Amino acid sequence: MPDDTTRPPVKVGLVAGGLGAYWPQFPGLLPRLRRSAERVADSST
Repeated sequence: MPDDTTRPPVKVGLVAGGLGAYWPQFPGLLPRLRRSAERVADSST
């Protein structure tokens, strides 16, 4: 069985977005998405 201390650290990416043409249909959704993505990013560090 391999020793866990020899494994490189895990890297995770986060992408949050949407097609700009649709944002006007959902007022307030883009700022909400940005806040949510920021919370997720902050909690993973």
